[in-house]
Amino acid sequence: MMNSNDIVHQEEVENLCKAGKWAKVLKMYEEERDLRTAKITATGDTILHMAVHSKKEHVVESLVDIVCGGEKMNEQDKKQSASVSSVDENGDEKSVLRVQNEKGDTPLHLAASIGNAEICKKISGVDPSLIAIPNGNGETPLFMAGLDGNRKAFLWLHYRYMESPGVSSTDFDHSILRRNNDDTILHCALEEGHIDVAIEIVHLYEDHLKEMIKPNKNELSPLHLLAGTPSAFESNDLLDRSSVVQLLYRCPFRVKRKKHATTKEELEQREREPRLEALIKRLIVRIDRFVDYHETSTWAGIRIAIGILLLLLVVILLFPPAFVEMLLHKIRNLKEKHTWSVQIVEKLLLHAAPEDMSANPYEKDSGPGSKIVDTPLMIAAKNGVIEMVQKILEFFPSAIKVVNEEKKNIVLLAAEKRQTKLYRILRGNEKLDKSVFSRVDKDGNTALHLAARLGVHLNWQTTTMVEEFKWFEFVKRSVPSDLWEIYNKEGKTAEEIFRESYKEYMTSDRDWLNQTSQACSVASTLVASMAYSYIVAENFDEKNYPAIVALSLSLTSTISFLGILAFRSQSLKFWKYVPFMLQIAILTMFGTIVALWISLMLLGKSLTTYAILGSPIAILTIVSLPIFIGPTLMSLFTKVPPPDRSTTSAIRYRRPQKKENETDPNSQN
Repeated sequence: MMNSNDIVHQEEVENLCKAGKWAKVLKMYEEERDLRTAKITATGDTILHMAVHSKKEHVVESLVDIVCGGEKMNEQDKKQSASVSSVDENGDEKSVLRVQNEKGDTPLHLAASIGNAEICKKISGVDPSLIAIPNGNGETPLFMAGLDGNRKAFLWLHYRYMESPGVSSTDFDHSILRRNNDDTILHCALEEGHIDVAIEIVHLYEDHLKEMIKPNKNELSPLHLLAGTPSAFESNDLLDRSSVVQLLYRCPFRVKRKKHATTKEELEQREREPRLEALIKRLIVRIDRFVDYHETSTWAGIRIAIGILLLLLVVILLFPPAFVEMLLHKIRNLKEKHTWSVQIVEKLLLHAAPEDMSANPYEKDSGPGSKIVDTPLMIAAKNGVIEMVQKILEFFPSAIKVVNEEKKNIVLLAAEKRQTKLYRILRGNEKLDKSVFSRVDKDGNTALHLAARLGVHLNWQTTTMVEEFKWFEFVKRSVPSDLWEIYNKEGKTAEEIFRESYKEYMTSDRDWLNQTSQACSVASTLVASMAYSYIVAENFDEKNYPAIVALSLSLTSTISFLGILAFRSQSLKFWKYVPFMLQIAILTMFGTIVALWISLMLLGKSLTTYAILGSPIAILTIVSLPIFIGPTLMSLFTKVPPPDRSTTSAIRYRRPQKKENETDPNSQN
């Protein structure tokens, strides 16, 4: 039992660790052996735990060297230490490395979690058996490295563990790959979106994939989790990227498929490559080490930080190609993620069974509130994961006919969830049985009924109805014509549902169209009057054709705006023709302004003066033009609108049903 003096002393050490006074801590750690295993924080962390938390590689290295006798271990020492399969916690000094905090984490757990490969190599090199120690959740350091997406640390721990005596790729303790809730390391890597780690797992443990793809306690397999991560695939991920990234993504360099896991030799070779990021990191580590050991003041630390920023600025200015290479490296990583995701799907499907693609294969119970898990194909269809849908249909063509409890196949699900790109690909697939587009769900809804409901991805102004009408018409052309006017169980046709769903939006957009057309028609009329006045002027030059062009364009614009105002039809085709008329009217109105200004320049004596005065008008015109015509004009040249970006969960729950003896409060006697 600790006395009060020990508690005070440990609090002093904890404060020193938090303050970063590692020079003093190292001295105390070397002199006082009891401090090495003492849990100095409320969560049960030792000094070594706190050093790992601080990510001070040089401090952890010094602490481990002190534990191992004060001498740095060479390669021969590491090979000898690898022969130690178990450690006596009472007699061996290396038991310091096995001390666990309240969560059951050793210092190696923390190093694996933060992804510090150097610390992982240092600690596991002393005792490789630490890699297989589970924490309170049954997670080993190897598992935690994969869980947190630390690829480099994961690979080093894997190879260090496989080099241990009595361990081989075909014969090892599988518990290191699975935690208490039955999640495998592959489940966790995919659920967290760590595709780079998942592809390594698929290759490293290929002989055990059949066991790893089994569902966990939530009845989710890795295929379910991958289908629920649409950002791992190109078809979804690029939609959220900037135009610059999308342009660079189309650069003509290809990413090769990963044929095998990264070898230990490749890891060592990458560490020797002088990358800019590595050089900057080493510089920061050296400065950090200098600050720790010399206990510099706060102002000195600020001056050092400013010096680093100035150094980075000089590097950016003097070596811009290096940063261009870094940007292209990021794009390459993005391409690798998308390529590897498809490759993982292929690997998992090779070990999947046809029953895994059947409708609702996993169901906890049939009572109210029971858990329903859709098939991977249905989850992928809801999330618009085109690559995964194509691969599943390639391996299991009969899965296209599978329906869920609501009698919906993937065509109906794609229409319901507004996955426009996926629906377009399914429609253009000549190998698919066209009868899947004639499917009706349990409520009598066709794909057209489901597409007619209010979408969740709505843009502003006229773009809303242009896109929604285009989506409705696209689905309409995909279903047989005899289903266009069919009634569902509510007694409604698809067009009636569309009108009800978008009634408010059609009204607001129609009002905006009328107000815009009315205001712009007045402006175009004034411009036409001005152009006409210049034409009939006494000093008019017959060769001043821009004035004639301005008059012609302004009259065209005025007529177009008046045509929109006079359009009284309530047909849905209103949204097919009128937005196009609006674009013509606005473009001709802007063209009128440009032509009129050119005519003024020709009449004037100083072209330079008019050019300078007209530059603000030109800038405002360029800035305003996309606001007026950008979204609608783009929608006119796209076959389908953008898909819905919301992600659908893999698990659904039945709503609790009312008991037979329960009285409905809304019912009347």
